[in-house]
Amino acid sequence: MGRMSIILVLAFLMIAAFTFLGINKSNQRSSDIVADNAKMIESHYSAEEAVEYLIQKYLNTGVTDTTIDFSSTNKKTTGTINPLLTGSKDSLEIIGRDSTYGYNVIVKAMVVGTGQTINIGKVSPLTFVASGGISLDNITGSAFISGWDMGIPNTEGVPGLSVPTESAKEQAENELDAVQGAVVIDGKGGQVGVNDAYSYQALSSLLAQVSNDADATVAKINGNSTYGSQLNPVVVYAANDLKVSGSVTGYGILAVNGSIDITGSLSWNGLILSVIPENGDSNGGNNKGQGHGQGQGQGQGNDFDFRLGGSCAVHGGIIVSASDNIDIKIHGSAQSIHNSNYLKDAQDIINAGNADDTDSTSQNKSIESINWSSSTN
Repeated sequence: MGRMSIILVLAFLMIAAFTFLGINKSNQRSSDIVADNAKMIESHYSAEEAVEYLIQKYLNTGVTDTTIDFSSTNKKTTGTINPLLTGSKDSLEIIGRDSTYGYNVIVKAMVVGTGQTINIGKVSPLTFVASGGISLDNITGSAFISGWDMGIPNTEGVPGLSVPTESAKEQAENELDAVQGAVVIDGKGGQVGVNDAYSYQALSSLLAQVSNDADATVAKINGNSTYGSQLNPVVVYAANDLKVSGSVTGYGILAVNGSIDITGSLSWNGLILSVIPENGDSNGGNNKGQGHGQGQGQGQGNDFDFRLGGSCAVHGGIIVSASDNIDIKIHGSAQSIHNSNYLKDAQDIINAGNADDTDSTSQNKSIESINWSSSTN
């Protein structure tokens, strides 16, 4: 073999060697990329499984605020449910995180669910929920209704009175313009605001829930009596229309399956909830005949779905709900003043009741929509 031939063979062998080394390095880089992608995919699945677990937990128990640690010896995965508390339904941010392989993989699901754990923190001193009319033409005396928060200094508060629709607001404002006397109704945004965060069905479910947690069940409240204390708020429940008179003090939730007639010198610190059953009164309560909306207030004297009178004072908020119309009378020197501290106590009772109830049928939770997103750092 000539010298030139040897040189050509050596050159070919060198080129082949460099090519082989390059292919090996390329294959190694490709293998590394494939392995890294596999790890990221596995982390993504782990984070997604955490989200799916928490979605199922919400459906089964109704929980809307929790953190779960799924970490183990070979796994670093956590999940959280954050309540957004908007609108009349559960609005949740559910997040799964995994950092098992050094990547911070985050999977999020924005979930809208039904069967909301009701947030009463922004309840007006008078909140009315009705699909029909809300009559405000029986307001007299020196009643004082204030949505400015007396619970936490320097906070803004809520409207003095809340209704579910703009048309109901217009009607309420027109009727309030005709009110005579020294009546004061005020708050953030003025006398009347629109709050559509509640429905008759949701409030009926809330009533059923708190009735199961009742510390006392009453047919009437009168004389000198005290329910609960500032450090120990309670639930007082009436299964039928309720009349409240005398000198009464209470803390927590006063829940009524029917109309409520408050006179005397009641001092209630928390939430008063009155849900008027469909198809008229509750088991022979207010004697309105054939149901609400049919001749209400005509020849019935002092027969109202809700009456706030005497020298009673509510510190927190009042919700009155009916499937059709609501007849209202406010008179005397009655007061209802927004107080976020007492409403928080009532909210804690509601939340505790939800946490104790793990029966998915009673929670009646379902998913209306889910929007997924993910990121890797």
